[in-house]
Amino acid sequence: MNSKKILLASLILMSCASANALPQSGPYLGVTAGYGFSNSKSDGSSDYQQDKNKIDNSGGFASGIFAGYNIQVVDGFYIAPEVQYLNINSKTSYSYKSYGVKNSLSYGSTNAVIFDAKLQMYVTDNFSIYGKFGAALTRSSYQTTQKDDYNWNENHNYNESKTNFYYALGASYSLTDQWALNLEYDHINGIKKPLTEEDQNRAVHGGATLESQAVLLGLQYTF
Repeated sequence: MNSKKILLASLILMSCASANALPQSGPYLGVTAGYGFSNSKSDGSSDYQQDKNKIDNSGGFASGIFAGYNIQVVDGFYIAPEVQYLNINSKTSYSYKSYGVKNSLSYGSTNAVIFDAKLQMYVTDNFSIYGKFGAALTRSSYQTTQKDDYNWNENHNYNESKTNFYYALGASYSLTDQWALNLEYDHINGIKKPLTEEDQNRAVHGGATLESQAVLLGLQYTF
């Protein structure tokens, strides 16, 4: 009877140890959702931007999907090539007045296809921290507007594709051997456009740099 109890206890301990074991190398995929926001700053010269700049930022819903392949480097440390799609539905506008003309630049949502390397370190069998670094192929919609005191008004709508630097910092908690919850901060840097393409002087001296950011909660499945 005692031997049966010992055997049963051993099986239970082995199953618990298996459920909390570090993941093996292999593929994974997941989804993310959260809050996206933007941060923009002026690149302009005071010679052209005579009045105080005005910058308005507003946040919105962000979501994405991702896939990667975990490679165990040493015990508790992994590297993974990863690809993901991310939509940040935030808005930002930047404006200034120069020589009697009001100029403004308004950005809509940012869509990005991201290629990155994920470095992940397990603090315990269930909890890990990680960082991602890579390139984001972004496509952003924006509008430029010029207006003067004599009711002259000119608007232009554009879509721009660029390659930008991307990084993310996060933490992950393993629910089971295959399912994990991730919480991360994502940052896409360097989206930049001058306020006026036609005027080369202002194109050099007036512009805005937009940084798209998001705080995301993710659900990940490891095969």
